[in-house]
Amino acid sequence: MALRLENIKVQNFRNHKDIVLSFSDGFNTIVGNNGAGKTSLLEAISYLLLTKSFLTSSEKTMLNVEADFFLLEAGIDEKKVRIAYQEGKKQIFVNEEKIQKLSDYYGLFNAVWICPNDIDLIQGNSEGRRKFLDRHIAQINEQYLMDLLGYKKYLQRRNAYLKSLGNSTPDHNLLDIYDEKLIYLGSKIAKSRQVFINDLIDSFRKNYKKISEIDEQVNIIYESQALKDSFSNNLKQNRFSDIAAKRTLLGVHKDEVIFYTLGMHTKIQASQGQIKNFVVALKCAVFQLIMKKKKQMPILLIDDLNDRLDLFRLKNFIAYLSNFQDAQIIITDTREETLSEIFSSLKLQNLSLIHI
Repeated sequence: MALRLENIKVQNFRNHKDIVLSFSDGFNTIVGNNGAGKTSLLEAISYLLLTKSFLTSSEKTMLNVEADFFLLEAGIDEKKVRIAYQEGKKQIFVNEEKIQKLSDYYGLFNAVWICPNDIDLIQGNSEGRRKFLDRHIAQINEQYLMDLLGYKKYLQRRNAYLKSLGNSTPDHNLLDIYDEKLIYLGSKIAKSRQVFINDLIDSFRKNYKKISEIDEQVNIIYESQALKDSFSNNLKQNRFSDIAAKRTLLGVHKDEVIFYTLGMHTKIQASQGQIKNFVVALKCAVFQLIMKKKKQMPILLIDDLNDRLDLFRLKNFIAYLSNFQDAQIIITDTREETLSEIFSSLKLQNLSLIHI
């Protein structure tokens, strides 16, 4: 069974004041010139499905410059979904019933996006790699989201307390309470992250080989203090360093994910082509894992497809995606003729073009 986006209505989102689109099964390509708002439409879809943008964490920047609110409505798997944002607040409705907690909505619909700034997953900082893990694990594991929210709450409280100390004597009993929470929740989070990587590594390697048609050794290593037996003692022994720094220096909020190509750090040694292969193969592995765990095929969103891969790899990628026979795939692109030629050469019929 595959998730289906049937239609979407967008009001005052980015440069779209009012637009309505309908979608078909299979491949849907939003075609238009640069600046027409193709990426904004894909962003609106991702926001509806996940309440997350692949471009920013600030809803204010999504507002049309002439408006003080935006409204997104969609038919998704025969459900009517509406998200309204105004004055710093968002409201979510499913079949006219208001969703009280964001955690009740997140994971209801599943999607994976592939976009140009995915290269930051390799070349950016560790925070982006942790967010990559958190976002996708939360889609398939509701308890993980609860653990993560709990960890962030106690981390914020501990950091706020450390910052407030000044030259006063710390309350070690209070810090013990915070530490116990961070140790317990942090250990659960780290184990879930490790399981997630273990679950997708084989698919990732196969995807990399199929898309690139090169048998290069690739790997993903997750590093976390919370996976070590000494984590509890290390956190407590590091307390005076934390007091001096006025923040918590150990924990899953400092975890790192290291990517390897041919035994070398992908970030440092890989070519641009290898990095693009890497992130596309990785995102497809996440797509497959969500499908397996949720027993439903998520929607795949691909922004600026031609920017991702050269023509040779692009054809391989589309041929590879066509194996997901029931998947709904929504693509943005400027070169309609390129995709049409590739689909024709692969004898694929399920391409729907949406001009804006």
